Amino acid sequence: MRRARPADASAKPATNLVGDRLFVLDERQVPDEIERLALDTTAEAMDRTRHSAEQAGSTDTPNEARTDGRAQSDA
Repeated sequence: MRRARPADASAKPATNLVGDRLFVLDERQVPDEIERLALDTTAEAMDRTRHSAEQAGSTDTPNEARTDGRAQSDA
């Protein structure tokens, strides 16, 4: 797990506009409890996605990683 750099009073999130999407990079320290909750929520969402795919008869999750580094749509 990557840890953010120590908080700097002058540190501000960096933004980058790419096409019509705004990306925000905020490297400020996150309290451990919030980080743990975010990780738990992400794991639960992945479990729900896998469960839904299994019930639909699919063995692949929609965003399953490929070993050749290409997205599934590039196959």
